[in-house]
Amino acid sequence: MPQKTFAPAEVRVEKQGVSKKNGRPWTLFTVRATDGSVFSTFNRAWQEWIGKTVTADYIITEKGDWRLEAPPDTPQTPPPARMPQDGPQNGERGLDRLEVLERKVEAIKALLEHHFKAP
Repeated sequence: MPQKTFAPAEVRVEKQGVSKKNGRPWTLFTVRATDGSVFSTFNRAWQEWIGKTVTADYIITEKGDWRLEAPPDTPQTPPPARMPQDGPQNGERGLDRLEVLERKVEAIKALLEHHFKAP
């Protein structure tokens, strides 16, 4: 993941809305740095970093925007534990992994068909 060292100069609300998936409200912020860099983030904790130099991870979205994740020293949710049914570990066959993924895709398709089935 790329990193950049910068000092946020401004954090402002860009957009707000409600998730169609789970009904929770969300806020998209724009973070402008003193060097002219512009990032977007859903994490309001960046407001606490205005004027402070920070090195942070960012991602480049499909639209080409730079998206910040959580600022340093912000607790993050750990990744979910890997379940045995998720497929093979190091040294196991790649074909087995493909089969597991194909089964998962088929299960998702079945759920979507059931969810969007006409009444």
